[in-house]
Amino acid sequence: MRHTASTEPGKAGPSGTRDSMKLIVLGATGGTGIEIVRQAIERGHSVTALVRSPDRLKPFRDRITVTQGNLLNSSELEQAIKGHDAPVSATANC
Repeated sequence: MRHTASTEPGKAGPSGTRDSMKLIVLGATGGTGIEIVRQAIERGHSVTALVRSPDRLKPFRDRITVTQGNLLNSSELEQAIKGHDAPVSATANC
């Protein structure tokens, strides 16, 4: 028997997993972060990017939410993460 995934965003499929998630990407303006954003969009996920400078995300502007902030500020980070299913970090250690 073959199961097909639910096509309604946010709904659980037969395996209990959701087809789409509400993701927040940290470090979204770096090379790895941009690739994560691109792939997440292609897979139908809702993407929010927490960034200091949103300029590099202009190609995705109509498909993602951009929140300007500093992930090193714990209260800003906590506020940005609220309401998302998962954070995805593409930040570099300097």
